[in-house]
Amino acid sequence: MNNSEKSGNIIIDKLTPITDINIKSISEKSDDNDIYLSIYLPIGNKNDNKVNNKFLTSRTKNIRKALPEKFKDQFEDLINTSKKYCSLPQLKGEKGRILFISQSTMYVFRIPLEPERYLIFDNSPFLLPLARLRDDYNDYGVILLDSHESRLFNIRSDAVEQTSHLSTDLINKHKKGGWSQMRFNRLRKEAIKSFLSSVAESIEEYCKDHQVNGLIIAGPGNAKKELRDILPEWIRNKVMDIVDTPMDVSEKELVNTGDSILKTNDKSYSREKANEFRATVLSGGLAEYGIDAIKNDLYQGKVSVLLILNNIAVPGSKCEKCQELHVIGNSYPSCPICGGTTSKTEIIEKLYEMAQYTDAEVEFVNDDKFLESIGGVGAILRY
Repeated sequence: MNNSEKSGNIIIDKLTPITDINIKSISEKSDDNDIYLSIYLPIGNKNDNKVNNKFLTSRTKNIRKALPEKFKDQFEDLINTSKKYCSLPQLKGEKGRILFISQSTMYVFRIPLEPERYLIFDNSPFLLPLARLRDDYNDYGVILLDSHESRLFNIRSDAVEQTSHLSTDLINKHKKGGWSQMRFNRLRKEAIKSFLSSVAESIEEYCKDHQVNGLIIAGPGNAKKELRDILPEWIRNKVMDIVDTPMDVSEKELVNTGDSILKTNDKSYSREKANEFRATVLSGGLAEYGIDAIKNDLYQGKVSVLLILNNIAVPGSKCEKCQELHVIGNSYPSCPICGGTTSKTEIIEKLYEMAQYTDAEVEFVNDDKFLESIGGVGAILRY
């Protein structure tokens, strides 16, 4: 099948925010009769092109040596197809490139984030690095305002888009001449209240039109808290923080502040889930640990939340005949269940894929001693 006949997602002329990549849809493309080439490349720095070429050459050479004869022609076809997309000129703001290519499907994503380098040849797309990037970066909004001006920014994968700009001229609308100070102050407060109501309406429209993980209200003075108080409750619940900044703060500083707040909130949620898992294990509730036990629970759709310790890797094998996963360190014997041929695989990647199939929530957890002590993977069960 030629490139024009492949299904998938190939957008060559613009960046793709990481949150626009449908991981579940890609995971469902896995086919026992298909083989995928997965490539992750950072391209944001001057030396990346040279390092990428060296990396791709080395990995391709090593894979060729290890491949069974029956896969070699397919591998060469996919490598040749990938070269066109790996060598595309860098777009403005592009810091990374992700490719998933098989004989029938091709996805090419040009992203504003830097991934780790990978080249993987397997019977399904290698999604774990993408999932970890997705876990680190969510869409959120930043409202920058004072008592007479507001700007609303949509931040997606560290790319900033201004969606609205409102302002009001309080002095020209309400001239002080001939008025008492009391009347002037009252009219000014009414004008500010009216302005903030317009800002709140703009935010409500924004939240209805965008899937945002949270909101940050920033700026000088007291207008921030006044705005928060008049927002509808469902939007107020999205407010992650209120921060003091000047109105001329740079977009880079806005992103750095927002990312810091978002990551703190995400870590708090991951910590909450890790503590819930530990308490459930200790009380003998609906929780499971151990690779084999969790694998079986995922097969049965019993897992509600899959917890994975960040940066954990568990080498193993997968039977090409019965598809059984085996955690076997660095040796890859024939399948002890059916005697079929096995191939090297990454167990955590396969568990993540299974979680996608069964709509289980996946949480990546940092530095959890309990999770580390039981092998780095745990599950809160549905039943």
